[in-house]
Amino acid sequence: TVVIGLVAAAMVFPLSAQEQQEGKQLHSPRLRSLRNVMFDRISLQQGLPNATMAMILQDRKGFMWFSTQGGLCRYDGHRIRVFQNSESDSTTISGVNVIAILEDRNGTIWIATEGDGLNAYDPSTDKFTRYLPRAGDSSSLSDGFLRSLYEDSEGNLWIGTMHGLEKLSHAS
Repeated sequence: TVVIGLVAAAMVFPLSAQEQQEGKQLHSPRLRSLRNVMFDRISLQQGLPNATMAMILQDRKGFMWFSTQGGLCRYDGHRIRVFQNSESDSTTISGVNVIAILEDRNGTIWIATEGDGLNAYDPSTDKFTRYLPRAGDSSSLSDGFLRSLYEDSEGNLWIGTMHGLEKLSHAS
């Protein structure tokens, strides 16, 4: 976030020609080093199912994960793999509108969706486990419209929903 903000500041507020002639400089060496940046793009042409990004994660193996409105994506530096829902296979992701992703201390990738609950992806099996709201079951998610994920120092998973906060205990 800091680097993105610095890049944006350097690009939005570049020194004018007059300021450059007067010898004015950007105050931070970090900002000065970011004056001549180049951006690479990953877009629909490279395989993204949707151009709207909600979150980006780099896992412990170096894969880049992107949460989009068209599915969960994993990028290995060359190819994008899109994980999408299959109604006939309960080991696929529960929905395509992915809002948040988190890798926990055990290497499980947690995926929050908008309307389709919580998913846990096990990289060793390449399978998802779905956690969905169940009417009348107080031990299930109360809401399938998730907004955020956080793992605390004890390994508990905190889940922000449209209607409050839930905690999946480490012992669960």
